Amino acid sequence: MAYKKSKHRDTRDKRPDSLKGKKFNKVAGTNLKTLQDKVDWTNVQMAALLGVGTSSYDRMVSGEIAISPEKLSILYYNLNADLHRLIGNDNNYDVLRHSEDNEFDFSTAISDIIMDIQNTDSYDERAEKILYMYSEFGKMIAYLMRPEGRDKK
Repeated sequence: MAYKKSKHRDTRDKRPDSLKGKKFNKVAGTNLKTLQDKVDWTNVQMAALLGVGTSSYDRMVSGEIAISPEKLSILYYNLNADLHRLIGNDNNYDVLRHSEDNEFDFSTAISDIIMDIQNTDSYDERAEKILYMYSEFGKMIAYLMRPEGRDKK
């Protein structure tokens, strides 16, 4: 049995102080209220969407209770909420995703792929991902370079 050398991993909490502890619930609640105002819904409508009572929704908005990942996914898919803003409190993002955010952006896709490869710990996995991407990219280029009507006779 081979010995696997452990790697040092930085396990410190890198969140800003404004998102640590109970402060996170308050920030998420404030952003939830901002989202509600942006879509112009009532508390009753928001509570119904999330499947909670109005008192529970009010407690989410006030930061007394946390918004569960399930509720966040409901907001993401039903109201087009931007989770970077909603839970990360990143003011570089609007609380709503814009329609152009749903369109494919080649440069963003490539950046995401590169980040994924860089964040892979294992050399073998990185190499496998790189080879896979080269293969798929080659197939895509070959398809795009194909003369029009070549398949038609």
